[in-house]
Amino acid sequence: MSLVSPTYLNVGRRSDSLHPDDVRGGLSNLRYNLEDPYTAKGQGQGLKAVKSLYNATPLYTALGRPDEQAISSAIAKYYNPFHDTLEQRVESNLEKFGYSLVYDVHSMPSVGTSFEPDHGKNRPDIIIGDNHGLSNRRTLSLMAYDLAKEFGLSVEMNTPYFGGYITQKYARTPVKSYEKETFGYRGSEAIQVEFNRRSFGLNEETLEISDKEAFFYFQAFNSALIQRMSEYVRDAIPAQQLASP
Repeated sequence: MSLVSPTYLNVGRRSDSLHPDDVRGGLSNLRYNLEDPYTAKGQGQGLKAVKSLYNATPLYTALGRPDEQAISSAIAKYYNPFHDTLEQRVESNLEKFGYSLVYDVHSMPSVGTSFEPDHGKNRPDIIIGDNHGLSNRRTLSLMAYDLAKEFGLSVEMNTPYFGGYITQKYARTPVKSYEKETFGYRGSEAIQVEFNRRSFGLNEETLEISDKEAFFYFQAFNSALIQRMSEYVRDAIPAQQLASP
């Protein structure tokens, strides 16, 4: 779990999710991707956000934007340790159990923002992302989907969130080379779950819990989901690995 606000540094983005125009003084040493969906066309929602998510309000003045040195420092202090730790956990699980599962949890605005394809539309209680069936065997996603229905929650699959960088990188996505970065860990699965902030009782303006009953209900759902996933993981681990001391 990252304890760093994604507004300050979004560890759920690629390390090259940067645009030179968003950085004071531009970029010379850090990699950037001009086609990155979070930074292209002035969205400003990349590794280092320069605009607010809800209404695209600038977070900095032109002279106040972080420079390359500040971003490099934040990457070294927060981004690299987060991904180094996650990689080690996944690789350790694969070595020890022959299997690994990454549960990637997010909260989402209740209405689609101006940056997203569902702009202005009300969202379901939960959105499950599995990179369109590539990040896990669809059995896992359907299990989460069915459980949400059991709890009387509205749920969608992969729309508009189909699974971000973490869901793709640390899952069973077919390994491919992309700008010298390898995606995919064979034997590892991942699932992304987005919780609607309004549905679980959050005041979206103050970010305070305004409906405790809704909050505790979603807490119960998440506990049940973790229990189901635990059972799923036990079934997914090769029998010989379970028998090992």
